[in-house]
Amino acid sequence: MTINHRISFLPFLMFLFYGCIDPFEPSILQSENRYLVVEGALIYGGDLTTIKLSRTANLSDSSFIRPVVGASVSVFGQDGTNQILTPSGDGEYSSTLILNLGENYYLSIFTEEGSYYRSDFVSPLLTPAIDSINWKKNDINGLEIYVNTHDYENNSPYYKWDFVETWEFNAPYQSSLEYVDDKIIRRTQENQIFTCWQYNESTSIILGSTAALSENIVYQALITSVPFDIKLSKKYSILINQHTLTKEAYFYLKNMKKNSEQLGSFYDAQPTEIRGNLYAVNNPKEPVIGYIYATAIAKKRIFVTYNDLDYFYRDKSCPDDALHILGSEDKRKLFGEGAYVPLFTDKFLQVIYTFSYCGDCRARGSDIRPVFWE
Repeated sequence: MTINHRISFLPFLMFLFYGCIDPFEPSILQSENRYLVVEGALIYGGDLTTIKLSRTANLSDSSFIRPVVGASVSVFGQDGTNQILTPSGDGEYSSTLILNLGENYYLSIFTEEGSYYRSDFVSPLLTPAIDSINWKKNDINGLEIYVNTHDYENNSPYYKWDFVETWEFNAPYQSSLEYVDDKIIRRTQENQIFTCWQYNESTSIILGSTAALSENIVYQALITSVPFDIKLSKKYSILINQHTLTKEAYFYLKNMKKNSEQLGSFYDAQPTEIRGNLYAVNNPKEPVIGYIYATAIAKKRIFVTYNDLDYFYRDKSCPDDALHILGSEDKRKLFGEGAYVPLFTDKFLQVIYTFSYCGDCRARGSDIRPVFWE
């Protein structure tokens, strides 16, 4: 869950007087509403646990996202264990935890400024396997992705999903030439720049509950809708991660989801007070945003091709005048600096070239094939 931190403020009046005008800055611009934001969960079963720390920013800050670096982050067990999460950059702290079912754990955070934060005790929950992932072509919404699961053991009727989507695509133009040592030569297959891959992680809160049903069965829960664009131009894949939640974690996230959808930002001023299970030990009145829970993750991946969808994508991202004939231009300046790429020779043996954005798929993704790609 990636989050843009903003603080809403009331419109203020500008009073104009003849003569000198003193600048007016509302007090909220000066306020120190830099609350700690804690994102993530304690993961049971051998998958990586990642906790992301950041602070809300007020309007006078140049950046809305303020990652917290240099913190000491640990997970303590009621059995006396202490597991340290290692900084991995941009306010993220990660480790593969050893958690035991039935044991209680809490997250501990010491910041560089000397503040101490911790969570309440939480106990890992088992998560049932994902039975299936289904898709449906919708002429308006695009590709709709659904998940199905069941849990006859009734570990918990509350669910959360997130996903990582990956798609294969082509550059608008295929390059059969390359610039090497001040020469334009035939491009080798090892250096192809026509087919690439791009990925995206979910940012919204996706929840489901079977608490009101007679059986703990989730049927056709909508995970996401993928519009008809470059994502579906060749092959698309989605990896869905399924968590089970406690009732308290579910309703906390449900309220945050409602507020973010109503106000446009996850951490705008909240219409209702939402308290998580994290608190500042040395300043109990300081709000801490987030909810820590412990869970196993169930995962499942599917692939969908453009043939499955009977869909043809026409890339219109490059201008009509994107193709140029190489004349007396400085090849080193054109191709050596990466702004342009040679494509092919025409019937007059003239080199045709274009912008890298149009002829090099690496301008939009990676040419490294994912290890899981089919």
